Amino acid sequence: MAALRMILLSYGREAPSVTELLKLGVKQNALTERGWLHAGIAEMATGFGEAPPPVWTPLTMDLVP
Repeated sequence: MAALRMILLSYGREAPSVTELLKLGVKQNALTERGWLHAGIAEMATGFGEAPPPVWTPLTMDLVP
C-alpha cells in the first residue's frame, strides 16, 4: 500500500494515507489469507484515475556505447 501511495503521488494524484489504503483494500477484497492480490491492487489504483501514458525513448545504435 505504501508503494501504491508513492505511485499515486508521483503521478500527481491525491493519495489517501497508507492506513486508508489498507482499509480500502480490505473492503475491496484485495487482501486474502495468502496476501495481497496484484489484480486487486491494480483495480484499486484505477479507482484513482488513469495514469498518464508511459514516456520512453526508442533504442537506437547511437545510444549504445
